[in-house]
Amino acid sequence: MQWNASRNSVWITNKIVNPSAKEFNGQAMITFSYDDGLDTFYDFALPLHEKYGIPATDNVIAGKIKDGARTMYLDAGQIKDMYDRGVEIGSHSYSHEQGLTTLSDEDLDFELRESKAVLEQIVPKVQTIGIPFSMYDERVKTAAKKYYQAARNFEHLQNDIPAADKLWLHTAIAVTNEMTFDQIKLRIDEAVKNKQWCIIMLHGIDPDNRDLYEIKPALLEQVLAYVASLGRDKILPVNTMDGVSLAAK
Repeated sequence: MQWNASRNSVWITNKIVNPSAKEFNGQAMITFSYDDGLDTFYDFALPLHEKYGIPATDNVIAGKIKDGARTMYLDAGQIKDMYDRGVEIGSHSYSHEQGLTTLSDEDLDFELRESKAVLEQIVPKVQTIGIPFSMYDERVKTAAKKYYQAARNFEHLQNDIPAADKLWLHTAIAVTNEMTFDQIKLRIDEAVKNKQWCIIMLHGIDPDNRDLYEIKPALLEQVLAYVASLGRDKILPVNTMDGVSLAAK
């Protein structure tokens, strides 16, 4: 509920609804997991997530946070505002320059530790990470476990509930501008049928969608509207950390 001074009236708006424990009763779950911390999330995706009341996780590259320069990344004020409006802020490493599996132990620890430290100067807590390039192995997992409670990768698989390993969460689909709504819907329906956790990986949301991993707001809205139409008793929208927590209960 918001007061609109110019119209001297109260406006009721949909906001992101992060679930309570009582809402999860073994149904399917879905997470919209955005990578890189791009400012198009703030401009185009956040209003749609609020419109449909659907949670999201934005995995931010901490070393690329905008500091006044004209870049495509979020600034600290936007990140804090997103968190305050119900978006989970996750890590996407500090630099995202190399796959974590290629780094020395010292550099790997820096990428994981420093990202969390920088982001937690902006928001109260960062508990999950989207693995850059999805380059992940047992050594990286052991290192990530020191700082995070869950790690999301891209392996084109659904997650059982509870996930077999919360530090090795699968992404069911990586959305690109070559995909159709029907292709995305197919994976969502699969999760509903099997009562699994569907994590969808996204990047930029932009009307121009010039990059392979940029999609138009219209497609995102079509997907969010479909999830909302199914009902939370059939598929519960969650951010990454809530998905891990609820599934474990």
